[in-house]
Amino acid sequence: MDKPDSERSKVKVAVRQRPFLHSSEREEPCLRILDKQSVSIMNYRDRRESVVYSFDWCYGPDNSQQELYEEAVKPELSHVLRGQNASVFAYGPTGTGKTYTMVGTSGNPGVIPRAVGDLLHASQATAQTKLWAVCISISYLEIYQEKVRDLLDTNKQDLPIRQDRNGAILVPGLTERVVDSYAQFERIFMAASRHRMTASTQLNHTSSRSHSLLMLRVVKTEQVTPFRRFFGKLHLVDLAGSEDNRRTGNSGVRLKESGSINSSLFALSKVVDALNQGFTFVPYRESKLTRLLQDSLGGSAHTVMVTNLAPEQHFLFDSTSALNFASKSKLVVNRPLTLQSQQPVMKRRLSNNDGELGRNATLATALGAENTSLIGPLLKQQKTFQMEVWERLESIERLVSHGNVQPVGLARNALKERNQQQCQPLKCGSNLMGVQPGTAGGDSMPVGVIAPFGQPRDVHPNAFLPTAVCDSEGSVKVYEAVDSNALHFNEKQKQLVLDILNHGNVRQLKALQKVGEKRAKLIISWREEHGPFTEMEDLTKVEGLTSKVVNSFWTANVMCNM
Repeated sequence: MDKPDSERSKVKVAVRQRPFLHSSEREEPCLRILDKQSVSIMNYRDRRESVVYSFDWCYGPDNSQQELYEEAVKPELSHVLRGQNASVFAYGPTGTGKTYTMVGTSGNPGVIPRAVGDLLHASQATAQTKLWAVCISISYLEIYQEKVRDLLDTNKQDLPIRQDRNGAILVPGLTERVVDSYAQFERIFMAASRHRMTASTQLNHTSSRSHSLLMLRVVKTEQVTPFRRFFGKLHLVDLAGSEDNRRTGNSGVRLKESGSINSSLFALSKVVDALNQGFTFVPYRESKLTRLLQDSLGGSAHTVMVTNLAPEQHFLFDSTSALNFASKSKLVVNRPLTLQSQQPVMKRRLSNNDGELGRNATLATALGAENTSLIGPLLKQQKTFQMEVWERLESIERLVSHGNVQPVGLARNALKERNQQQCQPLKCGSNLMGVQPGTAGGDSMPVGVIAPFGQPRDVHPNAFLPTAVCDSEGSVKVYEAVDSNALHFNEKQKQLVLDILNHGNVRQLKALQKVGEKRAKLIISWREEHGPFTEMEDLTKVEGLTSKVVNSFWTANVMCNM
């Protein structure tokens, strides 16, 4: 998978103040939205003073869900369709409207329904061009008391978190479902959301007791050459709020849940501090939450954090802490990557009746009438795509067309074998333009020797080349002409490997391919107990060496040295 040079992108922060919960309250708010990019809050040490913070966006009680989504979230969706990752997560004290911001209501949807709807609409519009195919799948999980739970399949509890070879964070075993329409997504998402842990506290009647993460995976595949594929992910995170147990009245299970939530949020703060101070070690592994947000903070994603605040005076300390965390987070720098691959798909073979007219019609249908000016360059690109190989395949087909055979399939398999076995001597070439008469196995039947690519047709009869033999009934069989010197070398190399297995020490055994220190000690232990190895198959008797491992060992140490 290709990963081009990364760009730099700072975490974007939006601040949102909810209205007073009770309209009858007339107390002075502890914070005010000054303009679109600044917020003022009382100094909790001296309430006669105030502190001003600046962010990318600031929204007051009069701003709608639509405004926040259109300005702060929607621009990030374009990165996902280009093969990059994006994250949006809501942060703030308990009871400040994080779940409302992310999920919303049926009449006033939040970030998640709007983002999924726009992604599905964009994917359908892209697919209508016939140049791209887009597949969107979703996964939904929660972190409850430091355990990852699958909300799409409640039987999957305490799932592990892993990191692949490209550095991406993943959850093995997590359920993934493909969605084709918003109605299908809504049905799946609403059913899964009922499984999320919520409870009532003195500050919030429907307090989230877990962090939730909705993951959307977008795969965009090109339908014409060069058949590129882009892999993008969108993470939509609803964090549980930090809690002061002196005011929430938590006890028992609620107190344990609160401790787990505050611990993970504290680990999140430590990660941000480590990133801002340039530490070489960042404590992502201190909690499941920071592990899952590793791409979002200091990783390879475009990130937007929505900080939710409450205007009541008793939220002053919590709101100040949230603003301090948001102010630190906006300094974090991510390095988004574009994840793409290119499929080695062979050009579709056209019959002689199709000709250039068929190619023009196919591309015209794919591009549409308004894009006919693009047909010429695309045709030129397709025409040069392995055209030389196809001409040679057609040449050998004309040679044996009198028989009931499929020479193109035989030649294609030979080409595939050549590409896969680079360590082998050349067994099949691509230059199929000429045929040299000869004999095979002592028979007097005519044979055709396929010349290797870039070599003249008068090849040496002892070359490692497949030989096509036509029998009296007109059918064609492919044999492999093997030099006797090669067979002698094969046996000699095999005997050399057996000598090392029977008499070598640990260091000498480790010099063989596919043998490490552990396998070397196992081989010596078996040899001392049962005697020398007589055949390569005896290795299967050693503990831990299956027939598949032995075949791999044989290929690496004997066949690849031919």
